[in-house]
Amino acid sequence: MPNSEVSDELVEEVCKYAKYEQITSFRGDHFFLSNFYPCKIIFNGKDYKTAEHAFQAQKCVLEEDIVKIQEANNPQMAKRIGKGVKLREDWEDVKVDLMSKIVEAKFEQNEELRNKLIETYPAILIEENDWNDRFWGVCEGKGKNTLGEILMDVRDKFVNKLIDEGAGDKYIDRLDKIARQAILDGFFKPVISNF
Repeated sequence: MPNSEVSDELVEEVCKYAKYEQITSFRGDHFFLSNFYPCKIIFNGKDYKTAEHAFQAQKCVLEEDIVKIQEANNPQMAKRIGKGVKLREDWEDVKVDLMSKIVEAKFEQNEELRNKLIETYPAILIEENDWNDRFWGVCEGKGKNTLGEILMDVRDKFVNKLIDEGAGDKYIDRLDKIARQAILDGFFKPVISNF
C-alpha cells in the first residue's frame, strides 16, 4: 500500500528526475491540452467554443468584440480577432489568472478531458511551439511555459482531490515507482530515519 503522505518536495524532486516523462507537444494524442481543442466552456456566464475563444474574449472592453470572438468559426479566428480589440487596461496584470481560471473551467466542465488530463500525471507538460511564444510556452528550448505550468497546477488540484477522497492510490503508486527508479539510478538518496 503506498504512503499517502507525499511531500511537495519529493514530488518536485521526482518530477525533475522524471524528465523522460514529458509531454512536449499539445498535438495528436495530446491535442486536448491545447486551448484550441474544441470543447464547450462556460466562463463568466458566456458560452465559448474553445478555451482560446474564452481567453481572447476576456481581453475585450467592448461587448461587440466579445460577441465577434464568441461567433468566430475557429480558435485561430478568435485569436486573430483578439489581437485587434481594444484591450482592457489591466490586461497584463490579470491575463495569467484568467488563463488559469479558463483552463480549470475547461477541465472541470468536461469530464472526459479532465480524466485525460489526470492520466498525464506526473508528466511534465511543456507547450513547445515554433511560433516564438516564450511566455505561454517554450520555443527552441527557451520560455516560461506559463500554459504548461497552469495545466500542471490544474491537474494537481484534480489529483489531490482524488487522493483526499481516497481514490488516488494509482497516482501515488506512479510517484513511488519513479522515486524508486530515481534512487536506484542514484539521482537522490532516500531519507532514512532511525525511529
